[in-house]
Amino acid sequence: MPSMQDKPRLVEIEIHFNPKLILEYMTSRHGFWRHASFIIVTLFWISVAFGLQLALPVVFPAWPWLPAAWGTAYLATRRGPICAMASAFAIGLAMDAICFHPLGPSSIILVIVALAVRLISDRLPWERYFRVNTLLLSIVSTAIYVIGKIFFCRQSATLETDIALLPKFLVGGILLSLPCCFLTFSVKDILEGFLFPSVEATEQPAEE
Repeated sequence: MPSMQDKPRLVEIEIHFNPKLILEYMTSRHGFWRHASFIIVTLFWISVAFGLQLALPVVFPAWPWLPAAWGTAYLATRRGPICAMASAFAIGLAMDAICFHPLGPSSIILVIVALAVRLISDRLPWERYFRVNTLLLSIVSTAIYVIGKIFFCRQSATLETDIALLPKFLVGGILLSLPCCFLTFSVKDILEGFLFPSVEATEQPAEE
């Protein structure tokens, strides 16, 4: 009886591994460690976005988690669209879980913040218009988030109470966001500049 191993196959796939290239990718500055550190730093910014308010519960007891909106705005401009939406959703879930609220409302609000922020950054990229971009991002992210939290995350409050609280949180939150966003965005950009130098800048001398 003929062996089945001698029978030709319709499709044959061969996979070859290059140990030298794999080792270079795992140890190179722009290989595995760059991607891993990028993910770690992104997760750190996500935790800071809602963790900052937890660290200052006595100083700002009434502000409705504004650092989450600012952190979402930063990630929405410095990361890709998928990463920005996932980060906004994760920040919202963490906030709802910590506050023992139903999961979802904060995530929806922050995703809207991320979409609005990316729309602004497409027209005024932060690399060229840092001041104007940061100014608009701080105002828009704070306004959307405050309005969303007041009207959609306070089921037990009456409409009259929400309308009465709106000017206080909206005006006060925007005024607070201006120095906070300019300071935090600048510090984060400096840190990421040291951690993730552009590949083009490092490869330019080699091309010359």
